[in-house]
Amino acid sequence: MLYQKTKAKEDYLLELIASFYERFEPLPIKRSNLSQASSLRTRYKIPYWDSLLLAGALELDASIFYSEDMQDGLPIEGKLTIVNPFR
Repeated sequence: MLYQKTKAKEDYLLELIASFYERFEPLPIKRSNLSQASSLRTRYKIPYWDSLLLAGALELDASIFYSEDMQDGLPIEGKLTIVNPFR
């Protein structure tokens, strides 16, 4: 049996994906993103997917990264601060 986090029907999910691509232009994942994510993962002891998101945020020069799952107030590379929006 496959694990599911959502009970949403597949048709709805496909519509949601299409809607997302109509409104936003996702950035491709480059080798440099993966290398930086690896470095962040090691340096900050964070999970893979979190490090990949943070590497993307750093590439876009974001200064705040909202997450309820990461350490609130943690500065990343002196450029980006994690903020828990529910604190």
